[in-house]
Amino acid sequence: MMEVYGQANKIYFPKVGDYVNNHLFTEIINNPTSKASIKDYKGQWLVLDFWSRFCSGCIASFPRMNLLTKQFSGKAKIIMVAASGNPNDPKDVIRTKALYYNQAKLNNLDLTVAFDTTVNRIFDITAFPLILVIDPVGKIAVKTYHLDSIALAKIISGMVPEELEKGYSSHEKHADSNYVRVLPLLTSGLQANGGYDTAFISRSLLTRWNDKMPNYYYTGYFRNPRAEPSNLSECMGFDLQHLFLFVNTGRIEWYYGDGFYDGIVLKTNRFSPDDLIANGIKNLYAYSLYTLVRESSLEKTKMALGEELERSFGLTSTVETKVCKVLSLVVKNRQRIKSLKNKTGHSSWAKVDDSIHVANITVKDFISRHLQLTTNIAQIDEGSPRTPILDDTNVDFKLDLSFDFQHLNLSQIKSALNQLGFDLVDTEKQMKVIVVSDSN
Repeated sequence: MMEVYGQANKIYFPKVGDYVNNHLFTEIINNPTSKASIKDYKGQWLVLDFWSRFCSGCIASFPRMNLLTKQFSGKAKIIMVAASGNPNDPKDVIRTKALYYNQAKLNNLDLTVAFDTTVNRIFDITAFPLILVIDPVGKIAVKTYHLDSIALAKIISGMVPEELEKGYSSHEKHADSNYVRVLPLLTSGLQANGGYDTAFISRSLLTRWNDKMPNYYYTGYFRNPRAEPSNLSECMGFDLQHLFLFVNTGRIEWYYGDGFYDGIVLKTNRFSPDDLIANGIKNLYAYSLYTLVRESSLEKTKMALGEELERSFGLTSTVETKVCKVLSLVVKNRQRIKSLKNKTGHSSWAKVDDSIHVANITVKDFISRHLQLTTNIAQIDEGSPRTPILDDTNVDFKLDLSFDFQHLNLSQIKSALNQLGFDLVDTEKQMKVIVVSDSN
């Protein structure tokens, strides 16, 4: 359904600098009243944090937002707006409430939460989280995806942090929409200082990322040949941790089953672990490599980026083998697992309510596509480090599985695995680790 305001087919979305449209929240908890509208909070700073039960990042942010609520009591009102995935399904609202109450019990939360089935359509929001910071006169001061105490304090004092990533509604034009992807980064093809800015034979460039640049990755073979020249390789919008991962693996995401431990071991006093990780748009970088050779090589791109990181930061990386704490998926009830063996050879995937039903899946794919992410989210919620899950089942056949791992704690995940005939145990294994240290 499209919301129409005044002009036919015109979609409304809240924009920075505009007065926010009023909206009545009809079901609010941990608030003096169970109903309230946006205009009721005029005269004070208001933070609306839109979240969904399908958004793991939203749920992981609850403890931080709970702390912000306490830190800024009397200075800003924070409302966590729970947007329903399906406004026509009463069960969806029930599940959203159940999820929040479970998280509140686990993390001792006292957040003000508005359960709402219409606001995401009215504000044109389909991706979560999205945060609006509204000033005391009702104008939108900030629209972003992440908010911490330092940023909120600056916003209230009248200074919007430059490093704060801009957020967008579904139909809102992004700042990077004018980026020309067939040209190398920071070029226009026009006359520049000493000639045309694309006249170089080769160029390796590392710079800080900003939201006028796209956030993407391609190198030679990972490209649309009609849109991107094959002698141009670029990684944009990544922190140092992921750039060093690319240098050593050719990938920008951690994958299950490749023998690498999730994370970087840092051996330098000049940088802290936080320096390697993104914080909003802080600590994000863009890398561009252009060569005269028509087909760029992944290995050459990895080598060139490694050299650029060493020149720019004085850091180098190696792969070492270390004994690491991991989780091991093992068989607890072999007869139960044998009963789940696929007999048709047909693959399928279906979701009924919150349960996932998959047919003809290997244990490896079950871990990588389902178990690893939900387990890591539970570990983050419990304040423990993320650990990879290794397949020690020796199950060599494909399975038909039904499970619901959404928003469970680690103990509940293990209980759900026990019902399938598996168990998840703590152990230690030799893993490949990326070690970053000062260059000689």
